[in-house]
Amino acid sequence: MVVEQVAFTIKDGREALLRNPREEDIPEILDYLKASSGETEFLIRYPEEIHYTYEDEKELLNRVNTSENQVMLVCLVEGRIAGMC
Repeated sequence: MVVEQVAFTIKDGREALLRNPREEDIPEILDYLKASSGETEFLIRYPEEIHYTYEDEKELLNRVNTSENQVMLVCLVEGRIAGMC
């Protein structure tokens, strides 16, 4: 499902943007998944367990963005992915 993007200001005054991920975001999404997986022992997987490919992620984004009942969002701060859900 594609949703309208939302811009807002975070606590430190920087601008953030919530929007659906795009194909050009895939390399940074893959890096983000690996980096965030290594930040704590309390996540579902370790960085070395992430084996998604560009094509896997592209297929997932296409499926979610065309779905009527699923949504994926990224949060961008200063043009970089700061979070995703």
